[in-house]
Amino acid sequence: MAKNRAKSAEVQPEKQEEGVVAAVVNQKGGVGKTTTVTNLAAIFAAEGNRVIVVDADGQATATRWAGQAEDAPPFQVVNLYNNPQIGREILRFKSEYDIVFVDCPGNLDRKITPAVIAVADLVVIPMRASGFDLWASEKPLEAVQEARITRPSLRYAVLLTHANPRTRMHADMEEFLRESDAPLFNTQIQHRTVYEVIGTAGRTVMSATGIRGAPPARREMMAAAEEIVELLQGTHPSQQNTEQAANRVEEGAGQ
Repeated sequence: MAKNRAKSAEVQPEKQEEGVVAAVVNQKGGVGKTTTVTNLAAIFAAEGNRVIVVDADGQATATRWAGQAEDAPPFQVVNLYNNPQIGREILRFKSEYDIVFVDCPGNLDRKITPAVIAVADLVVIPMRASGFDLWASEKPLEAVQEARITRPSLRYAVLLTHANPRTRMHADMEEFLRESDAPLFNTQIQHRTVYEVIGTAGRTVMSATGIRGAPPARREMMAAAEEIVELLQGTHPSQQNTEQAANRVEEGAGQ
């Protein structure tokens, strides 16, 4: 699935031997940053990619997750919280791995997240379908858009998590996001107890065999991984809206 395309020259347009950096960012807790990072990392690793997870969050959830695993995870987890050279370290990993996932801290006012965004190829913004989460997501969206002024190649997209499509709130939020200029994953990570079960056990959807709810969780995470490849390649459908919005801004500035 992700293996052949993740290693293709299209994903690494500048240097084929260089990997990519995917930062998972949001200043609000409980949106599933670590769940997103660990499961996506497992999927890309299962496809034969060299994967590393950088834990940049002070809560060290990804680091603790790895410590709970009975078997060694199929990817390395390294804690770089409060490392003043985190950007430089991530670039070093980028030259050694096919994909570097970064679990960013919740506080965007720290220097860590801006340093990570500065070296990222893709920013994933997980978000619950609620008004409070929308407000909390404004700062990371602004940070990405600001970074794109000098680095327009930076890709980003909102990933709805803890989703419950049967609620009116979810439907209204999804409609609002699709009408906005922010790229949106077509895949939604549903609210499933299995994510908590496997997370506290140091497992992922790829190793959760025989656990109720694991198959649909695996399918949706694999679908999200496919969309990450599309985002990195610039072929994701939602990116057309972003490019059109950018063109409108440029046209307005030229008048």
